[in-house]
Amino acid sequence: VWACVAERPLGQRVRNVRYFLFVVKCATHQTCLSAKAGVSGSFAEAAGGQLYKTICGTAVRLFKYLVNDYYEEFCSTARDWVSTQLSVLAHGNGARQPATGLQDLYTAHVISDEMLFLWNSGLGSLSHVLDEGKEPAVQRATLVWRFSQFI
Repeated sequence: VWACVAERPLGQRVRNVRYFLFVVKCATHQTCLSAKAGVSGSFAEAAGGQLYKTICGTAVRLFKYLVNDYYEEFCSTARDWVSTQLSVLAHGNGARQPATGLQDLYTAHVISDEMLFLWNSGLGSLSHVLDEGKEPAVQRATLVWRFSQFI
């Protein structure tokens, strides 16, 4: 569709038409649906044989344990990344750049108050400017935990 519209824009046929194409799908959901179709669905049955009738238990155990391991690894990696990359700046050492305009545009459901609090020095870097009177060394562990939980 995108290639067709790029080749023959709508703007030439209809004046002042703007269009955008944006598709987001959860990769995990698509993978699970594909696995289900291949293991126990119509694709497995169409391929013939009886393997699809006996392999469901193995597939369930694989997803039951493998997905949990991936999730734990993701959480651990995110926590390590935040721990090494987070810049905690004392009050006055970094300019606060509130992104409240983005929250107005995308709503608080997308850009939450917690996100604005954590990324109070702008969304372009992993950094936080402390309130006046707070020490970076004392606040770092709490901020690492909060950033990790948010991510």
